[in-house]
Amino acid sequence: DLAIAVAAYFAQFSTTIQSHVTVLDVNKTSLLDAEKRAAAASLSNNMSFLYQDITDREQLLQKLSRPQEQQHGRVNLVFGLHCCGGLAEAAVDVALFLGANFSISTCCFRSHQHLAVLSRIADGSHAANANDRDRVASLAVLLKSEGQHRGIRVLNAMRLAVARQKWSASNDDEGRELKAWQETFPIQYSVQNRIMNGVVQIVPTRT
Repeated sequence: DLAIAVAAYFAQFSTTIQSHVTVLDVNKTSLLDAEKRAAAASLSNNMSFLYQDITDREQLLQKLSRPQEQQHGRVNLVFGLHCCGGLAEAAVDVALFLGANFSISTCCFRSHQHLAVLSRIADGSHAANANDRDRVASLAVLLKSEGQHRGIRVLNAMRLAVARQKWSASNDDEGRELKAWQETFPIQYSVQNRIMNGVVQIVPTRT
């Protein structure tokens, strides 16, 4: 739904802005349904649908390098709505890998831990760190608890700190830096209402 909404929004400005939305999913049924909805909305030329595991970087690059994808240009933005648990971290990590901006809505902080690459880096080799993080994650998913929003904020801050660290290790010498921050949307839409944002910026040269 979000991908279709974004594609429809930018389609209004097709004469001045070139845009294309590529959807990744490991659920073939969901992809087929989304493709049908895009066709019904006359957005087939504005969208692509890839059956793809987000963690398989080699295969992802191969698919994004195909002629039908290359004609749309490089990936500028990775976005996702309510990316459960470790999926949010995998999405941010893919954005770092592609050198793209990101905007990821987070939720369900104990799900898909096999995808939680940023958390594992933060944990390091200390089991106690993982245990502490799991306690905070338990608080972050405890609906309407007093500390839920503090837990969400802390976990996302940890993730973004690691994202900045990973970016700096690979790209600082190229004159680009990652500005990363959190935002919220109105709580009436969801109590898990925090978004991780990242923008790649050119570092001004000093004279």
